[in-house]
Amino acid sequence: MKLARYTLNGQTSIGVVRGDRVIELARILPGAPATIRAVLAAGPELLRQIE
Repeated sequence: MKLARYTLNGQTSIGVVRGDRVIELARILPGAPATIRAVLAAGPELLRQIE
């Protein structure tokens, strides 16, 4: 799994890279942390939920 930080219309978000697309993390998992660092710090359980 790859995470990406991106800016769209002036708003910075993080997403999950799937193929040639980036899917906003908040759509996959509402309430997910807002930064990649926080996602990684949350540990393996959150990473499993994202996958």
